[in-house]
Amino acid sequence: MLLIVHGFMKGILKFLRNDVSHYFFEGNDYTGQDVLNLLVFGGWKGGQIDDDMSNRFGMGSRY
Repeated sequence: MLLIVHGFMKGILKFLRNDVSHYFFEGNDYTGQDVLNLLVFGGWKGGQIDDDMSNRFGMGSRY
């Protein structure tokens, strides 16, 4: 029974890895660091704030 569950989970993980590879990395191999880099917030890079709502809530807000 344990071997069946292990094989099932291994298949699911392989499917998820392939899905992530195709969706985010154009089908290429990727590392854990590549996945973490997807989580980095680009955000506001500087410049003058000329929007009153952004000035109040911050450039990264979605007010």
